[in-house]
Amino acid sequence: MKTWLWIFPLLLAAAVAGADETFPDTGWRDRPNPLADPGAQVGGEIAVYLGQYPRSLNYYLDGSTQSAQVFGALYESLLDMDPVSAEYRPGLAERWTISADKRTFTFQIDPAARWSDGRAVTAQDVRFTYDTIAYSDDVLQELVDLVGADRIMVGSDYCFDIAYEEPVKMIREMKTLNEEQKQLILGDNAKRLLRL
Repeated sequence: MKTWLWIFPLLLAAAVAGADETFPDTGWRDRPNPLADPGAQVGGEIAVYLGQYPRSLNYYLDGSTQSAQVFGALYESLLDMDPVSAEYRPGLAERWTISADKRTFTFQIDPAARWSDGRAVTAQDVRFTYDTIAYSDDVLQELVDLVGADRIMVGSDYCFDIAYEEPVKMIREMKTLNEEQKQLILGDNAKRLLRL
């Protein structure tokens, strides 16, 4: 009996340590932003001086602070950050779970989330936005210009649902990359990294 009393807490601790984590905590409640004006009214206009005309209002295509301001005002992210604690808090996602192996993130969209026309925001909307922003020739070219083709690889050890279905085709058809850059991205960088 004493052996079981000693083993049971270890088994329980191991089970808890290997369990999925769900956020936010059960007792979490939204609270007013202490940095915001409590007298602020919903609606109206906001004017922001952008300086030089931005190349794009898509932050991932322009990367400027001006584009980031506009992009942040246009799109709600899955998670927000608490301005005081810097902890993640719900945005479009009312809950999220991180698997025990830290490879799978599951977001549950807030059923109250709506587009400006009143339609519900869906998981398909989030995926469409992500795929549109992340998988484009312009974004890849911006990345090549920023870090160089010798530092980019296609592929991952970790499968995930949000992904471009034909990345090799996309890269091969890019007119802005030369053949050497395409080959680096499609395999040579991985071979060099893995010493194959």
